[in-house]
Amino acid sequence: MTATAAARRDQPIKLTLGDRSWTTTLGALGLVGAAPGPSGPPELEAFLAGIGPELEQPARNARLRIREDGAIELTPAAGGLALDAATSRERIIAAASGGRPSAELAARAVEPTLTDAQTVAAAAQLKKILGREDGPILTVKGGERSWTLDRAEAAELLALDLPKAAGEPIKVTLDERATKAFVGRLAKALDREPVEARFGRSGGKPKLLREARPGRALDQEGAFDAFRKTLLTAERALDLPLKPVEPVVGNDPAALGPLELIESGSTALGGAIPEKRANIKLAAERLNGTVVAPGATFSFNREVGPTTLEAGFKWGFGITSGSEGVKTVPSVAGGICQVATTLFQPVFWAGYPLEERYWHLYWIPAYASRGIVGLDVTVDEGAKLDFKWINPTKSPVLIQASADDEKITFQLYGKKPDWTVKVDPARISNRVPPDTAPVTEEEPSMAWGRTIQVEAAREGFDVEVVRRVSAPDAAEPRVLTLKSSYQPSRTVTLVGTGGRQAGAAVPAAQNRPATPAVPAPADASPVAPTPAPAPAPPVPTVAPGQPRPPAANPTRAPLVPAVPATATPAPRR
Repeated sequence: MTATAAARRDQPIKLTLGDRSWTTTLGALGLVGAAPGPSGPPELEAFLAGIGPELEQPARNARLRIREDGAIELTPAAGGLALDAATSRERIIAAASGGRPSAELAARAVEPTLTDAQTVAAAAQLKKILGREDGPILTVKGGERSWTLDRAEAAELLALDLPKAAGEPIKVTLDERATKAFVGRLAKALDREPVEARFGRSGGKPKLLREARPGRALDQEGAFDAFRKTLLTAERALDLPLKPVEPVVGNDPAALGPLELIESGSTALGGAIPEKRANIKLAAERLNGTVVAPGATFSFNREVGPTTLEAGFKWGFGITSGSEGVKTVPSVAGGICQVATTLFQPVFWAGYPLEERYWHLYWIPAYASRGIVGLDVTVDEGAKLDFKWINPTKSPVLIQASADDEKITFQLYGKKPDWTVKVDPARISNRVPPDTAPVTEEEPSMAWGRTIQVEAAREGFDVEVVRRVSAPDAAEPRVLTLKSSYQPSRTVTLVGTGGRQAGAAVPAAQNRPATPAVPAPADASPVAPTPAPAPAPPVPTVAPGQPRPPAANPTRAPLVPAVPATATPAPRR
């Protein structure tokens, strides 16, 4: 290499862009002896690629945002800069070729992809919708109910659609998921199921006891459209579209069709205290005449209504499980579980699908049905324990209930389903013997001197009952597996201490005779054969628009195990 070539290789060149500068040599840029071409030497390209990120100033897109409190946040767009590599290359090569010691690099502007102009209309619309800081943004009315949405609540229902093509504006829309969820909550508050008429029987014919009433349902699709039209145009009032829902059967007794006796069942009230008898009679009265329409789901809690003192129920006894273990305590509407159990048994033997059922915490021998244990029910409106069953046939089912001081009876009338019902012997396992020592507990809510035995010593055990319902048009039987887990019980007597006189002694447990322990039934309880129902036309498994009954086991496990750990009020016996 000649001295001239070496000197040229080491010749410095200063490159500048604004207030930035870089000093390098022609040799480092590959500009000594390089042949001219469409692109610079690799060394020059590497240099430009290296300083490009240092010089880059990204453009800032315009930003429109709805904050959680409903305030509107607008950030303006700003242009950016980037190295203009092609122009910079030309200038460097020209400077090197002309022997100049420096070259000014070139930059190019970078435009934002979302400009201020694209946010103007949406920002103005949001300001119109959410600009009010005090007072409601929207008042929603439906029937006799109304709701107001403040700015933050209204903002939750709004969304911004970004442009899908260059130059298009941002659009204000409804947040579909949030709005539909809100409409769903409104529907739960507004929807009312129709009330079917209730009928008694007089001379074998139906007699109107209570007239039917239409229900209503929120048109949820229409409500969503109403929110879009109202909220997006900054209107301040919205009327929800409600649709009437007519009863299926109505007030015409002829709509019941033939009134054959489908099934019946009774349980005894022997030994029940007066309050329990009164509660049972009141619940039976409230259930008498109930019509379960084709495809409808019967809810015990809904049909009985509030089980409160104000509704006419009396203090009885119920079972609760808490920090002190399982025990029987005073409870309003005590005895209502016997009502549910007595209705459940003809429903079970008739073969109707179950949607919800919880077993009783203790085994009660009087609740066995046709030699089968495990056919009982626990209900409690406050603890959300319900008994629900489905009428999947085309014919209504009429419930008739009666109660006196000796027993409570339920009868199901209508057109007998054309299916057959078979029940396997009950399978019993995991027996636990009871503690037979008698226990006396003071109860301040009971009058002084009154004593009531509220529990008897019985074994605990698990039991499984399998029912198979075969219909002529079904390839396989509908199988229901009922599982119950009963806790062992003690002999417990409550002694009232209300109004106790000073110095008066409470009788001790050992002074009271114990009730003999009752053993659990044998492992295989015999099942009386169920007579085949009279032939009837095939019926659908589920009427259109109704929930489909589970295929195998529609009962749910109870809540720890049959009542919540802190059940107030206690589930009733």
